[in-house]
Amino acid sequence: MAANRIIQISAVIDFICPWCFIGKRRMEKAIHQIKSVYPNVEFNVTWHPYQIIPDMSREPQSKLPYIISRFGEKRTAEMVPYMQQVGQKEGIHFSYDGVVADTLDAQRLLHWSHQFGKQNEVVEEIFKDYSETKACISDSDVLVSIAERVGLDKTKALHYLKSEEDFNYIRNEIKKHSQGIFGVPNFVIQDKYTLSGAQESHVFSQLFEEILNEMKI
Repeated sequence: MAANRIIQISAVIDFICPWCFIGKRRMEKAIHQIKSVYPNVEFNVTWHPYQIIPDMSREPQSKLPYIISRFGEKRTAEMVPYMQQVGQKEGIHFSYDGVVADTLDAQRLLHWSHQFGKQNEVVEEIFKDYSETKACISDSDVLVSIAERVGLDKTKALHYLKSEEDFNYIRNEIKKHSQGIFGVPNFVIQDKYTLSGAQESHVFSQLFEEILNEMKI
């Protein structure tokens, strides 16, 4: 292969959605598989905000009771072990001992990190903190810790989070996506193909192969 080829992916996610984390991991598995065959193929993933529950309080609420309040005890009792089983297959250890809260600041941090080329690292750490620990991802201290872990300047991250910068932009982006798609995760590849939901990794791989064939790799 004479030159690198780049596959562009636009991903819309909500951090409190377990299927978004699963979809992310499945996409990454497919990317790894494709790169093992075509090492000169690059993937550029850009992450965009969504909120399943746009009016969620910024005050943390216990995760499991909140889920029960939305889905009922019977459905939650079935859903929790199922999600944990599915997550285990993707290397995710879903915990329901933590809290839920508004994700706007987490989405702002993700947006802010784009200019530093750190979106992939930030999105992974936010998902892990929310899904696998008791951390509150609306807490600026938690978000600053994430920024520092991925190599971003914690002072600049805190200054950004304490400001109102990009509040309106992120809200408008969430509104735009809520009108343009029917659920998350949502992946648009090459501005041409859409995969909605947490598709299995082989679905991503097959589409990537088709795109590479179009590129005549």
